[in-house]
Amino acid sequence: MHFLPVLSFAAVALSQTFDWDCTNSHGPCENACYATFNGLHNGVLTYDGNPANTGPRRDAAGCSQTLSPCTTTGYSNWGSSCDEYPFASTLEGGAGATLRCVDPSENNSQGGSLSSFYQTIAAGTSFNIVVRGYDTSGFCANNGGNNDGSEFTLVNGNFQDARKLRRHVQFADAQPRNPQRLRHFEDENGGRVALLNPNFNGTLVGTSVSNGLRSINIVKEIF
Repeated sequence: MHFLPVLSFAAVALSQTFDWDCTNSHGPCENACYATFNGLHNGVLTYDGNPANTGPRRDAAGCSQTLSPCTTTGYSNWGSSCDEYPFASTLEGGAGATLRCVDPSENNSQGGSLSSFYQTIAAGTSFNIVVRGYDTSGFCANNGGNNDGSEFTLVNGNFQDARKLRRHVQFADAQPRNPQRLRHFEDENGGRVALLNPNFNGTLVGTSVSNGLRSINIVKEIF
């Protein structure tokens, strides 16, 4: 790999940004936004490219047929399909992932969209995520980070409500402190997207985001 000049880094790095439409995958999007909003993940993902690693990561996260959290626990009230974030198809996935039970059709929609994006990048590629079409009353819109009972994680073999990460404390009370507010941008067609990377110090403006089938330019930051 050749290193590029520092001045061009932001544009090159952000050329790999997954544009995720939440219209048909509301639950998985809320799961990702909750994890990001509450500081449970730093935002950048890395595509593994080896499908043999996906199953073991899902098992480590708690989304296994053996544990069956979405059929045998109270979390199943939200759906019968287990969703994990970070994705099990990424190097960041696996143990410690934030989980949510969702409708199977939503998980299938999210998986199909992600697969289309993966076809445009190489294994080992790091990428950011923006979401669009999200619920304006939910986590993606920065409207609070309290767990409504749908978000959970596997800790020492047991499922428990996912809570905001705090320094020196693995899990704290569900009332978030200093939430990682998401940055929102507008694309060339007037669409609004939220960036799932609160630690990013650059800008999306002047770059494009892709769902694997088309790319759209980002023209301004909203807030």
